[in-house]
Amino acid sequence: MIPSNSPVVSWFWDFTNGNSATVKNPSLQPFRKAGVYPFRLYVTNSKRCSDTLFQDFVVNANPILDAGADINLCLGSPVQLSPQGGLTYQWDPGPAISCLECARPFVNPTQDTVYRVKGFSAVGCTAVDSLQVDVIQPTTVTALQDTFVCEGESVQIFASGTALYNWSPTTGLSKTDVA
Repeated sequence: MIPSNSPVVSWFWDFTNGNSATVKNPSLQPFRKAGVYPFRLYVTNSKRCSDTLFQDFVVNANPILDAGADINLCLGSPVQLSPQGGLTYQWDPGPAISCLECARPFVNPTQDTVYRVKGFSAVGCTAVDSLQVDVIQPTTVTALQDTFVCEGESVQIFASGTALYNWSPTTGLSKTDVA
C-alpha cells in the first residue's frame, strides 16, 4: 500500500522500434535489424515532477555464417571442415568429429551425417549453419573372367558393382565409362 503522502509515478517508454510501454519494468523488446535505436523514458509523478532519460541502444548484427559446401567422401577418408563468418565456433556433437570448439575440426563419419555449427561474433551474437557429409561406401567390382577370342573377332566385356566406370587401357574399346 502506498502511503498517502507518496506521489504516484507514471512511466512511458518509447523504444523507437514501434513499441512502447507504460509500466516500470517493460517486457523484452524485439529488434529485428542491427543498428542504433534511441529510446526514451518519461517519468512523471502526481506532484508534477518529471524526468526524461534518452539512451541509445545498440543492436549488433549476427555473423553471416557459412558452414561450407556439402561434402562427398570415401569411407575412411577424413576431411577438415572450414566454416567462415564467425570469430569462434561451437559444433554440435556428431559422429567422428575431432573437436567441438575449434574452427576447423576433422570429421570421418561412417555414414551420411549433417554437422551443425554455431558461429559467434566478437560481441557474442550468433548464427547457425550446417553442412551434409555424404559417405561413399566401398564397392566390390566384378568383371568378366579372362576371355579368349580370335584375331579380328569382337567380344563384349562387362563389369558390375559400382555406379561409375573408367576402363583402361582404352585401345579398342567402344566406350570407356559404362559397365
